[in-house]
Amino acid sequence: MPPQVSHDGRCLHELLPEAARRFPDRDAVVFPMAAAGRLFTSALTYAQLLDKVERCAASLQRLGVAQGDRVALFLPNCPQFVIAYLAAARAGAIAVPFNPLYSAREAEEQLRDCGAKIAVVLDRFLPVVRQAQPRTQLERVVVASVKEYFPPLLWLLYTLTLERKIQKAELGPGDRRFPELLAPGAPEPVAVTPEATAVLLYTGGTTGVSKGVELSHRNLLVNADQNRLWAHLGMGTDVTLAAVPLFHAFGITCCLNLGVMTAS
Repeated sequence: MPPQVSHDGRCLHELLPEAARRFPDRDAVVFPMAAAGRLFTSALTYAQLLDKVERCAASLQRLGVAQGDRVALFLPNCPQFVIAYLAAARAGAIAVPFNPLYSAREAEEQLRDCGAKIAVVLDRFLPVVRQAQPRTQLERVVVASVKEYFPPLLWLLYTLTLERKIQKAELGPGDRRFPELLAPGAPEPVAVTPEATAVLLYTGGTTGVSKGVELSHRNLLVNADQNRLWAHLGMGTDVTLAAVPLFHAFGITCCLNLGVMTAS
């Protein structure tokens, strides 16, 4: 390890275009699923991921997300988390990951504290968010389904079996389905500096109410670069297994950010 790690001045949203330019056909996200004794996978290349992130960022801006606004992510590890997280950065917004297993009370506390007006939520967790919403600033919800990135056979099995057990919650007039955010479009440019807050990460909940930690683009990229140097990772040469939650600091830093930084 070098005694010092210098920051090259980039921001979080600049990592993906570079990875897609250099490795457009390399898998960026591989989503594994086990069902009926079989392992299924679906994948997005870096070129495909960049296209979806650009579209999602443009849609967030059309929905009123402005620079510095908070975008709540109430999602488990899934492609929609990666897309929405990077799209928030691309739009100049601040991503706020939530533990998707939060109770309505816990979700309400974090929503009220961060002031998010829009949230991307997995459908099975929508009832919890709906319970918390009336006492928060949350105005609209984008609802995702885990099956959106299932291969056809697993999509059918899930639709006919497990999906029926999900407690349903109605969409409000301003709410959207996640695939709607992937309509064609390009985001408006935003002037983001490395010192701007990119992520609001909550921690310390074991001893009291969780507290939001402001992480700048510089914070996140220096942390990822330190891990790159420590692990001796090259560009486009490795694969990252995200077996920890992406809403956690380790998952954000060592899996998502580091993975995009090194195209792994």
